[in-house]
Amino acid sequence: MSSFLEDPADHHRGRGSFPEHAPEDDELMGSGASSDGLVRARVDPRGRVGEIAFDPHQWGRMPRAAAEAAVREAVNAALDEMAEKVASTGALPGLGAELGRVTEGFERAMDKVAADIDAARKRLDS
Repeated sequence: MSSFLEDPADHHRGRGSFPEHAPEDDELMGSGASSDGLVRARVDPRGRVGEIAFDPHQWGRMPRAAAEAAVREAVNAALDEMAEKVASTGALPGLGAELGRVTEGFERAMDKVAADIDAARKRLDS
């Protein structure tokens, strides 16, 4: 049996995308996962979250605090990977300021993710 990380058809994707994504940004995309492997995320070089994927087999059973921590961990890992890629290529020298803005907006995004988690749980319970 494959895990949701191996089989994209077998997981729930967040509704996000990369609407302002430029093809040349592909090599600078960051991907990350929670340490337990239940959540993964992708971010673009501007720090925008474009994809959040959840393991559907385990997600509904997680306590809310653990789910929020897993999402935060996956997004932060993706941001770290993207920042490393950007730093190694020398691209986007103003990245520090941009990441500061992303960090400020992260709490607002987490509120939306928490609401999405609650909605997903309600769908799973029905």
